[in-house]
Amino acid sequence: MYKRIVVPLDGSTLAESVVSVVTHMAEKLSARVQLLSVVDEEAAAAVSKQLTGKYGTRAPVALGTIA
Repeated sequence: MYKRIVVPLDGSTLAESVVSVVTHMAEKLSARVQLLSVVDEEAAAAVSKQLTGKYGTRAPVALGTIA
């Protein structure tokens, strides 16, 4: 029937709450789960700029801790 189930994630609690349900469905259907992370480029750029101003060269490390 289904070979793959794609789950779009936007970082919201609601989007992440479906992962366990989809995992269960995939097991029953012998399907693979593929997670798709959706990122707002403008928001990401603004956060990156903010962190660079605050943390300088350590910004990528700081971004990794909140992402």
